[in-house]
Amino acid sequence: MAPRRLPSDDAEVLQIVRRLKSSVAPWLVPLAVWMVWAGGPDAPLARQVGDSARDLSLAGQRALEQGDLGRALATLSAAREAFGNERPLNTFLADFLALHLHNLGVRFNNAGQAERALESFIEALRLRTMVPRLRDVSFRAGLSAAAAAVAEYVAATGPSAKPEIAWSLLERVEPENAHIMAMVAAGRGRALLASDGPDVAGLSRATDLLRRAWELEPKSALRARELAGAMMRLSQAQLRSGELSTAADTMAEGETLLRRALAMEPASPWSQVDLAAHLLRTRRYEEAVSVLTQAESNLQGLLARSAKDPDAPSWSRALAATRENRAVALYNLAVDAINRATFDRVEGFLAGACGAGAGWERACEGLRRKAEERRSAFRQVVESHEKSLAVDPSRAADLLALGDIYANLGDYDRALAYYKRLQALRTEVAGLDDRIAAVADPGKPAERRRVIQVPGGHVDLRYFRDGAGRDLEDAVKAAWLRVEASLGKESLQGPLLVTLYANRRAFRESAGYRVGSLVKGNYSQGSVSVFETSSQTVVEWVSVLTHEVTHHAVEKLSGGAAPRWLSEGVARFVEGESAVVDRQRLARRLAAKELQPLGRLDEAMDASWNDVEFYLDMRDEALLAVEELARRKPAGGLPAILLALRDPGADLDAVLRRLAGASLIQVDDAWRAALAGQVSAAAR
Repeated sequence: MAPRRLPSDDAEVLQIVRRLKSSVAPWLVPLAVWMVWAGGPDAPLARQVGDSARDLSLAGQRALEQGDLGRALATLSAAREAFGNERPLNTFLADFLALHLHNLGVRFNNAGQAERALESFIEALRLRTMVPRLRDVSFRAGLSAAAAAVAEYVAATGPSAKPEIAWSLLERVEPENAHIMAMVAAGRGRALLASDGPDVAGLSRATDLLRRAWELEPKSALRARELAGAMMRLSQAQLRSGELSTAADTMAEGETLLRRALAMEPASPWSQVDLAAHLLRTRRYEEAVSVLTQAESNLQGLLARSAKDPDAPSWSRALAATRENRAVALYNLAVDAINRATFDRVEGFLAGACGAGAGWERACEGLRRKAEERRSAFRQVVESHEKSLAVDPSRAADLLALGDIYANLGDYDRALAYYKRLQALRTEVAGLDDRIAAVADPGKPAERRRVIQVPGGHVDLRYFRDGAGRDLEDAVKAAWLRVEASLGKESLQGPLLVTLYANRRAFRESAGYRVGSLVKGNYSQGSVSVFETSSQTVVEWVSVLTHEVTHHAVEKLSGGAAPRWLSEGVARFVEGESAVVDRQRLARRLAAKELQPLGRLDEAMDASWNDVEFYLDMRDEALLAVEELARRKPAGGLPAILLALRDPGADLDAVLRRLAGASLIQVDDAWRAALAGQVSAAAR
């Protein structure tokens, strides 16, 4: 953003002096006094000038007083050049000329002509290289700060060589001034970030510069937030280029900086907003709500205290965005409450979300209806089983069903209680031992590690049982080769972490966000997670790992830009799930109009992660859509589609039109028609 407006004439300066006794910019006070004393045409400094530089300086001053800023700049620049040719250098003349160059820069800046303002400040800085002790300390500090701020603004608004000239001059005249050097480093860093589509190398350079600024001012929350923002962008670029583990480390460091900034300024709405944005991106909604609530309160306070401040419009926009993001987080918490059957929490979350606008009212009403439907169904099922048990406490089917219900909801201790009651009956129940092992608390077993080499990279294995390492190694190698054969060698390069958790409970509590009851594995940015069961074979591990390693390959090829449904469909396609899809069930769901269009499938998958029916719908729909793409034999195959998505700004619909000869809607219509035809043919 442009630097704040600065005082531009003596009358205004006197008003500023009275106002700025305790200002955040104390250097303006002595500067203002100096301007009043020395800035007039008959001031002491003006009377002591001589030679051609004197004449040009006075002519430039007159042009400035007459408001002819263009002529003033040309004349004062000529005066500065003439001054440099004179010996000995006249210190009084230098002071006089520097003051008017500074004032001219302020006038240009306040008139919205930042490029010409920077030219004026550059001339003043060149004068400083000739006369280092130019004017007083306050003036020099103000000049340097203004030059650094305007240079950054000019760099951010378009291509220009002037900012680099200003930064280089500042490095010459202010090498010991940590604040100015931080401004220079930050300006250069932001200029790189503002350039069109910086790649990993450019973002790395920008991050290094902003890191330098933060190191120079380690107590500045602004510097920490700037560096964190650059690191988040760098992380995304690293992800697109396939540097997955590096991207994860970069993002983690960025989050640490955001938290540090908030710790330094706990009441700052800007630190709160920046951290909340990251929490929303990583789906940590409960913490995001807490931080956004604080930010909303602080922004309301700012507006109440300073409604006429020049920055008030930007505060109002920030407040509106904060309220919208808080509604997003609360709505997602309501969805989670439904999916975990904690229905009593739903209305509390929705109450905070629904007031954010008319659109939210409609969304909330729809979710309320869904919550009531799910609550009613849940109660009916649970009460039915409990009534049966009240009549006969040894009914194995009811004990097993209730154990499964609560296990799927993540209420492991309650599930375990039902399974243990069933076990105590000494009734032979297939899979009971696996169920008990899946929900038992595994405690904190020691972690084991080993690294295995695979074509094009290596896999870091992490597991918690001594005997698991060899089988896991064999399964990972087999899965890696299957994925490579399907998507090409370039799809799997570099490192991957594979974690084998002790049981389903440990997996669901540790492996990542919203791991649903039917999920056998999870993938998250360079990391695959699976879990052990007592009856699982290496062959079954290979199937699960193939699915999750395919997600890794999709992320690698697309740079993380593939929609979730496409990644899921490709993973199931490579895993070989086409033969086991229940097409009859899906056709019934299609006829009932329960299936979402592909364009909305990601949103639906995110909202219904623990709903068995919707979960199966979406996984099957994703697979059949990818089958349709494969049937069309796109140029270069599925890998070509994924690679095309890596380009910044790539649009899936345009990519499909170009490579598969069909739009996203046409692909959606085609798999639906194919499914109807297959089911009809099977019926005949």
